[in-house]
Amino acid sequence: MPLRSERRYIGLGDVKSGMMIEFNYAKKAGGSGRYVVLVVDPDKKNDRATEPQLHGFVIGDLTDSQLIEFFSSFGTTVKIDYEDRRASVVENLDSQEAYNKFASSKYVRNRSYRTFNLSGITRVRQVLVGSVD
Repeated sequence: MPLRSERRYIGLGDVKSGMMIEFNYAKKAGGSGRYVVLVVDPDKKNDRATEPQLHGFVIGDLTDSQLIEFFSSFGTTVKIDYEDRRASVVENLDSQEAYNKFASSKYVRNRSYRTFNLSGITRVRQVLVGSVD
């Protein structure tokens, strides 16, 4: 069973902490990219930010087993809900706690924690977890 079996389009307002999402992102300086992110905070405004931002870990290049190891490094487990595949993958993900655990983990040097201005995010798709069988 693939962990990331399919995707469904959702509105940016429906994104919740602990979800895996994929989206297009247009950078202010030009250019764009496609990202797969574990959402830590879907709508946060830092002191220096001029607009709300989505905070999360870029995870698109991780294999399923690496993803599970990554999640467990924060003291969390992957929640696979076969009844509601749209549920968040990581429950009760607190943004400050998740960032602090990340900053002291072995992943801090090779994994991106990113902030994305909400105005640059388009074509949001939630990564559904589990098998459709």
